[in-house]
Amino acid sequence: MLYSFYIMILLLCSPPSSGLPDSAASNLTGSWHGTITQNDGGYRSTYAIDLIISEKDGTVSGYSYVSVDDIYSQMTIKGTLANNILLNARDVSITKSEENHGMEWCMKNYILILKKEDNVWKLEGHWNGSTSFSTCTPGKIYLKKIIPRA
Repeated sequence: MLYSFYIMILLLCSPPSSGLPDSAASNLTGSWHGTITQNDGGYRSTYAIDLIISEKDGTVSGYSYVSVDDIYSQMTIKGTLANNILLNARDVSITKSEENHGMEWCMKNYILILKKEDNVWKLEGHWNGSTSFSTCTPGKIYLKKIIPRA
């Protein structure tokens, strides 16, 4: 958590020139696919995650879809993009879900960095969150942008 806070402060205090072109923010809009991990103590260590998001003037909105085996959750997300590289977002509401008896999906906070490596756009970072009865075991997120095919 301290590491995420340090990165966020560093990025917010750095000049706008982040090494990414000015159009980097527009590269955030679209579909993303990857994995979300959970540290020891969570239900599973790895889940599939998809984000479908749009960005306009630094405001981000969309949906997250997290699944493992036969359980899933689709959530509305909202957030902001700072300095064209730092996505700070959170789950706002659950729109659809299937879970095991006694289980509750975690409402997550995301701190993700937008970067381009080997000509592939990526979102990577950390998450934490809570349920109605407890804090969740936090973890990391690794996403790649899905390029639409003709």
